[in-house]
Amino acid sequence: MELKSDPTHQCEKFEVNNGRIS
Repeated sequence: MELKSDPTHQCEKFEVNNGRIS
């Protein structure tokens, strides 16, 4: 799990997921 290692990637993924799901 690379959550703490890649905080920027997590934010980007979250944004994409939000835009795609929402």
